[in-house]
Amino acid sequence: MSFSFLAGLILIVTLWVKDNIPKPVDIDWLRQGGASSNPTCTAGRFNAGEKMVFWFALAPAPASSSPGYCCCFPFYFANMPEMQIAQVSMPSWPCYSSP
Repeated sequence: MSFSFLAGLILIVTLWVKDNIPKPVDIDWLRQGGASSNPTCTAGRFNAGEKMVFWFALAPAPASSSPGYCCCFPFYFANMPEMQIAQVSMPSWPCYSSP
């Protein structure tokens, strides 16, 4: 699951990151109140609100895929004593929980 999630994440970044970099027109768009108060306000492909949502959604995405990599490669990240400690101390963590 983590591989497909990361592949989608890389695809999203390569397709949309160039259009989601903030520009001075975004500040003007926010000052005018966005498209709801001024329908003639132009912002390009993505407006400032969509750019903020993109960056806030993209920021935690790599961290959410890391438990999947722990499950796929358990001994790459920890040796046997560390895995035993993790299983006792964090039983609800998906990588080390009991079936």
